[in-house]
Amino acid sequence: MDQIQIATRSHITGDYIDIYIHKVSDQEFPGRYPGHFKANITWEEVDANGIEENPTFNISNTHAQALMDRLWDCGVRPTERKGSPDSLAAVKWHLQRTNEYADWLMILVEKLISNPPPSPIIGEMPKKG
Repeated sequence: MDQIQIATRSHITGDYIDIYIHKVSDQEFPGRYPGHFKANITWEEVDANGIEENPTFNISNTHAQALMDRLWDCGVRPTERKGSPDSLAAVKWHLQRTNEYADWLMILVEKLISNPPPSPIIGEMPKKG
């Protein structure tokens, strides 16, 4: 079974990222086994309608995730879009709820300190000595 390998490397300037996509094939090829291939993208003229009909390439969800992970390693982060479901909104909601619970807990503690409940111990404590 062929395996796809994806790697990335940031340029020293930080302006570009090199993306390497290699395929390792189990098939025998003259003079070498297994076969190693790299993806090349060539530019060709298409009519405006051909853009949607023919993708540049397609990859599986697993390989797309690997590419995203490699880009993350290079410092690329998703752009936060207003109204889109993202983890930052969930974190903000969680922090707001946590603050509300902490405020409630502090009010409860202050009430318990200023007006402690009666001791749950029945009878008197034995005296030392």
